[in-house]
Amino acid sequence: MSKVLKGVDTAGLKFRLVDAKEQVVGRLAAQLSVILQGKDKVQFAPNLDIGDVVVVKNAQHVVFTGKKWKQKLYRHHTGFPGGLKERSARLQFEKDPTEILRKAVYGMLPKNKLRDVCVAASKALDLLIFLFAHALQGASTSCQPDCVLHSHQ
Repeated sequence: MSKVLKGVDTAGLKFRLVDAKEQVVGRLAAQLSVILQGKDKVQFAPNLDIGDVVVVKNAQHVVFTGKKWKQKLYRHHTGFPGGLKERSARLQFEKDPTEILRKAVYGMLPKNKLRDVCVAASKALDLLIFLFAHALQGASTSCQPDCVLHSHQ
């Protein structure tokens, strides 16, 4: 068990470093959900958590296509009568830039008990990489040629 990633067993996992700068939110989230589920591995099984740990840097530099900054709404309910709150993507971005990508990935994961386990393995960070240098020594830098992800060591 790692002190850096509480609740995630890092034995046998690879740390994937993803640069989200100038990436479209939906396309990036779809690729991250595949990595978190472990669907890019040969030994994939839908009932096992074999996905890798994803560290996203520059998550505040993601982009939307079209008019989604104004038209896309994020809704939540306070629990009180008439307590449905909503804010546009622009306001959500100003409040917490990483929450947009986190919610997009969360929505693309399967709706089962492994969903929260996969989300725990995803850390959106904009810290200096030397904080994770000890964990990233064996980081996976392989990326398919048509892949949008930018892996860095």
